[in-house]
Amino acid sequence: MKFHVFSERADKKQADDVLEGFFGSVGARNGYFSMISGICRFIEFAFLFGLIIYVAVSATVNAGKITRENIQYIFRNFAFRLDKNSEISTEIIYSPDSGQSFALYGQGLAVAGNSGIRIFSATGRNTCSSDFVLASARLTSSSVYAGVYEFGGKDYYIFNSFSKVYHGTSENEIYGMSVSDSGKYVILSGDSEFASSVLLYRSNFSLQTAYRKNSRVISAVLDREGTMLLTATVDVNSSGQYSSEIELYSVEEEKRISDVALVGRFPLKCFFTDDGYGILCKDRVIIWSKDGVQLKEVAFGDREAVAFDNSGELSAVLLKETGKGLSVNFHLLMIPHKVGSETETVALSSTPVSLSVFSDTAYVLADSRIFAYNTSGLYAAAELTGKPEGKYILAYAEGKVYYLCNSSAYTVGVSRP
Repeated sequence: MKFHVFSERADKKQADDVLEGFFGSVGARNGYFSMISGICRFIEFAFLFGLIIYVAVSATVNAGKITRENIQYIFRNFAFRLDKNSEISTEIIYSPDSGQSFALYGQGLAVAGNSGIRIFSATGRNTCSSDFVLASARLTSSSVYAGVYEFGGKDYYIFNSFSKVYHGTSENEIYGMSVSDSGKYVILSGDSEFASSVLLYRSNFSLQTAYRKNSRVISAVLDREGTMLLTATVDVNSSGQYSSEIELYSVEEEKRISDVALVGRFPLKCFFTDDGYGILCKDRVIIWSKDGVQLKEVAFGDREAVAFDNSGELSAVLLKETGKGLSVNFHLLMIPHKVGSETETVALSSTPVSLSVFSDTAYVLADSRIFAYNTSGLYAAAELTGKPEGKYILAYAEGKVYYLCNSSAYTVGVSRP
């Protein structure tokens, strides 16, 4: 019999002839497949029975270790992934709270105060509500986690998109915190033997490394992936000048990558750029490459910095200038991080209330409008007619901004006119 597997389809008689060559009669063939089916069903039953016994025994032996927090930690990223690509809500409602602060959570929003935190997904759904009592709550976030700590206290909390996953207590007062997408985080605290400490924790909340400093740590931040740590310290030298040190560490290798010393500069905040890092000082912004080579230094002159924000591409500073007769003028200073790009200063026609940066664009809240600027100047504005008075904005996408009020947040599109 001629039989082609791929080029021709065998009819029923040809197929029966082939099977009969292997198994003999039809009855023998059916008996063979019945036996295989029975074996498979027995194996399936034995596996399920063994799995049930294993789960029951494990649950009994480890009953004391099975907690709500452990289960929440296992599923810590589930709700975040569900809503990550969903359509953005136009309004988010929350209760006002003392000490209220805001932070982006992916494309959603985290709102925290002294009595609790509320996390909203990109769809506006309240995925996490957790209550606590803190005297002076501070909020920090990444795309996956939110951290809340008591400034000057010892308690801190870590949340995912739908629940509290950890409550920790520091031995010393906490003055800063930074969380990464990987779950690693740092606590900036006092120290009984040193001026201050930066405590680096693993994603399972165990201490990985403690960086003890003889100088006061002003700022400490992890990059988004939790692979690098940046710190800024300040002291006073024998001449009475500020003496600062900016250090970049590899978290995985636990070693210092670069170290920059500054004299006469008081750092306020350190931050990462796309290709390096930078600091905001009282009178200037300085940018370095990852190996510590200075790329830019932009001084403010006689103007006072009143607000600052940055992305990986751009740093923006709101500057206040007091002229003769106590007249006050405001300017927006934009510093692109890319080498060779030009710094731009824009005079503002009204008093700015809030500043937020996304990508290469700076957004300014002023005069019941949100203005969008890039290094070419003003290119877009959005009216806030009919909305309550707000004091903050957070840009979460290109041309998309959260307008934050006392008990509600609105998504505002800032498009080209």
